[in-house]
Amino acid sequence: MVHRPELENDRRPRATRFKLRMPVLYQRPGANQWFEGESVDISRSGLLLATCHEVLGAGEDVSFIVCLPGRLLEPGGQVHCTGRVARVCVPETDRPLMAMTIDSFAMLPPGAVALSRHGPPGSAGPPCAE
Repeated sequence: MVHRPELENDRRPRATRFKLRMPVLYQRPGANQWFEGESVDISRSGLLLATCHEVLGAGEDVSFIVCLPGRLLEPGGQVHCTGRVARVCVPETDRPLMAMTIDSFAMLPPGAVALSRHGPPGSAGPPCAE
């Protein structure tokens, strides 16, 4: 057996997080309404989202679309992810935060979803005040 110190106490090493502010749309799977948010950071295993719209509960399934910046992918590149809400933080002085796992993802064709300051038709708007 190989000893892996990073797994002592049954703890996995934390995935590297990248502080990237990107527009995100999220919803409960199968729902018609999308809500807007903004990523705070992202890793291979999850995304931290700030929102001023509906906050989902810890343990709930979630579907979300991330608009990646042009330096990472072709401009307008979008990724559809599914996962669950791992935890929620509702600070008194700032927007609520939802930590969401990325259980699966798929690249969307260019222009599949019009992510803008107001989101696609059916999204909750207007966007959060800055």
